[in-house]
Amino acid sequence: MEEWFDSDARSRGIKRTNHPTSEPRSEPGGNVQLGDPIIEKAQIATQKARTRMMQKYSKRQDIQHFKVGDTVSLKVPREDRTSTDNRRIFGRILDEPYPHRYKVLTHSGIIQRLVPTKGLGAVDKALWSDIFIPESTKEVSLGLAAREASTSAREGISCQCKGLCNTKRCRCYKEDKKCSIHCHRDDHDCGSLSGLAIRTETALVERSRRKRARTVIIENSAI
Repeated sequence: MEEWFDSDARSRGIKRTNHPTSEPRSEPGGNVQLGDPIIEKAQIATQKARTRMMQKYSKRQDIQHFKVGDTVSLKVPREDRTSTDNRRIFGRILDEPYPHRYKVLTHSGIIQRLVPTKGLGAVDKALWSDIFIPESTKEVSLGLAAREASTSAREGISCQCKGLCNTKRCRCYKEDKKCSIHCHRDDHDCGSLSGLAIRTETALVERSRRKRARTVIIENSAI
């Protein structure tokens, strides 16, 4: 059979070639040497960056431990306060049922849920004597405690009238409320504007994606 193929191939001018046995194919980038200085520099830089990131986040994750009786400050959620309210309220540690989760007593009562460490802040012991937190067994939400500690009243009514606000078509007029800068843009005088101090205070409330309360100043003789 091979002799016939050879004679037929010679008559057609075809040369017979011997294909080598299967050889491993070189992959792209397979010519990289292990001692390449560029790769070594890149590996060293990557290791340094990894170390810096670990140090950075380990500082943020430092967990502070509180003892029963410690005076602390609680972080108030943004939706539960206005721009003029304090960002924190004071409380006292009552118990630690679970690691790093505390039962906290505030001026309004005991917070219903356990507060994690990240929601608490340490208060200097020199200030503990100036912070009075009455004993109570009543349980309240953190939002209620924040509202009761607020120096401002929240008003959820506003209008967008273009003319005079003297008919019941105006929501503020219908609810027997005075308008504020929150109701009208520019210097529009609707004839039913509240006092200058209240208008300014109300305008300080920033608009957010989440619905929040509007602020109206209440005189507090204790402050």
